[in-house]
Amino acid sequence: MSERTERARQPLLGHLTELRNRLLKAVIAVAAGAVVAFFFREWIFDLLEGPYLLVTDRPLVITGPTELFSIAM
Repeated sequence: MSERTERARQPLLGHLTELRNRLLKAVIAVAAGAVVAFFFREWIFDLLEGPYLLVTDRPLVITGPTELFSIAM
């Protein structure tokens, strides 16, 4: 039997273990991406704001007390 066929015939516990491992890797990847994006947030914001400033020649308008935080996130 091939490895793929054997993997498909795992007991339920084997599938749950594999799911846990994949979810853990996904959470770690998202967390690492968030940390990297946090350090480059000003550069990313400038990159995204650039085309808007070219078209309108006005800065973004912040109308609420938490809006700046929401934009940064």
